[in-house]
Amino acid sequence: MSNISKNENITEFREKILFPSQSIVGICNEIIRNFDGLSEETIEDIYQIHSASNKLVALIEHYNDDINTQDISKFDFQKIRHDIKNPINAVLGCSKLVLDDCQDSDEELRVLIKQIIDISNDLTIEVDGLIRLEAIENKDKNQRNSLAEFFSSIDASEFKHASNERLKGKRILIVDDDHINRGIFSRRLKQRGYDVHEEDSGANALKFLEKTDADLILLDLIMPDMNGIEVLTKLRLVDKHKKIPVIIISGLDDPRSIVTCLRNGANDYLAKPVELSVLEIKVASVLEKQILQDDLFRLANTDQLTGISNRRKIIGDLKKYDTQLKENGKEYAVAIFDIDHFKIINDTYGHDAGDEAIKFVAKTISANVRKVDLVGRLGGEEFLCACQPISINDMSIICERIRSSIEKVELEINNSKISMTISGGIAHSNDMNGDYSSYLTFADEKLYEAKNGGRNRIIL
Repeated sequence: MSNISKNENITEFREKILFPSQSIVGICNEIIRNFDGLSEETIEDIYQIHSASNKLVALIEHYNDDINTQDISKFDFQKIRHDIKNPINAVLGCSKLVLDDCQDSDEELRVLIKQIIDISNDLTIEVDGLIRLEAIENKDKNQRNSLAEFFSSIDASEFKHASNERLKGKRILIVDDDHINRGIFSRRLKQRGYDVHEEDSGANALKFLEKTDADLILLDLIMPDMNGIEVLTKLRLVDKHKKIPVIIISGLDDPRSIVTCLRNGANDYLAKPVELSVLEIKVASVLEKQILQDDLFRLANTDQLTGISNRRKIIGDLKKYDTQLKENGKEYAVAIFDIDHFKIINDTYGHDAGDEAIKFVAKTISANVRKVDLVGRLGGEEFLCACQPISINDMSIICERIRSSIEKVELEINNSKISMTISGGIAHSNDMNGDYSSYLTFADEKLYEAKNGGRNRIIL
């Protein structure tokens, strides 16, 4: 690099990045000196802006010295961009919280805060324009400026957060080593009705998730000790955490970083500085998508009449059950039930009565087992139940209790009282070799023994 181009770079860096940053500090000093009677929350936000802007100036002065003394071609541009965007994000976030708190009053304060926001937005554009891996051709500059003017002309406050009752109370975990960023995101999301928890490191976040579930994670990419990708990788190795949506937040906004995060399991990506209205929309969108996926999963795996697992789901769960229990040396039992003379119920009282009979049996089976046990409808009037860890005698007692409960009840349907019984067959893992499929075959054979033996009985 020639001395002329190097001097131009130093001058451009000072004029477009360093000097505006210093002006934010000056505006903060003016606010602190001249404004009394502000709420404690607003005062705290202003001091956060002051602290972040001083940090921003210190960082930029540091990089300004580096530009003056070192070979720019050897700089880690991604790190510079990330480091500078962190305090800019804090300045923008706290400034917008101050505007929210003083909606119609303190007009003079609002004018000063808007100046800080405008300067910060300009800084963001300049940081993206001056500090990047690729050289930016002059011919692109007018296009960038016109786009920047267009987007800056749009008042983000016009885009109000659409309240969604089913999102309220959703637990969001914010993981960021910068307490200012955590505080900004946390406060805005709490205002929208979310249950927000904060952690300052990836290790602490993983410890939190061992004991508590989260509906969504906002995860900073660049953190000491354990970065966001490492946290994400560890997260996806745990079955119960695989489906938790994760939004990565970072000052690195190049395509390579974004692709890396998405390939490692992130659901979305936000570049710093984060516009709070965009954060709200992203969070709501990711949560809505997860709710939709959960709904589709339930529809695909739930028997619509009874609400218990359908055949595909119960057989799949039983297969996992079999593998896990055998690995841990635990015993389990499988029972298959069938409603006796179900065709007569349908023909005599109608299909509505048949549906009510099926729902009653499903409810009775579910009420007599634990949540860790498996209950599902195999099809028609046939049901499956699997319990663990359990002996053959205890399984027999449970099945007999189910049979007896159904026998004692008369269902009232369409002014008719309907009695019914069930038959069942049991298979136990200790009594035979093979896997879950052979247990199903054995239990089914015992069911038919019960049918042929007079019905209304359980056969081991």
